[in-house]
Amino acid sequence: MMHMLSSHNRSEFLACPQLIRFDYASGLDAFEPTLLIKGSTVLLKYVILGARMQLGFAMCNGRLLYALKVCDDGNDGGILWSIAERDEELNALRGGAR
Repeated sequence: MMHMLSSHNRSEFLACPQLIRFDYASGLDAFEPTLLIKGSTVLLKYVILGARMQLGFAMCNGRLLYALKVCDDGNDGGILWSIAERDEELNALRGGAR
């Protein structure tokens, strides 16, 4: 499904060359957890083609850090990461854990 970025996410995605963010987006029937990805064209092609990916979480100085590793070269790959900054991200993570 196509996702229209909120003004906050749009500003951030325009400012960063590569980025991931969780969002709690409006779906067909209700709000649903959504992982937004901005990356290079090559990286996004690997995502679309079904390359192996790993999603990891860690606490860093009391803040939640999350990262997506896209294995586009065997076990090696690119890593996109973010630190949760807004309630929408945490709500999306809680919704995805159900």
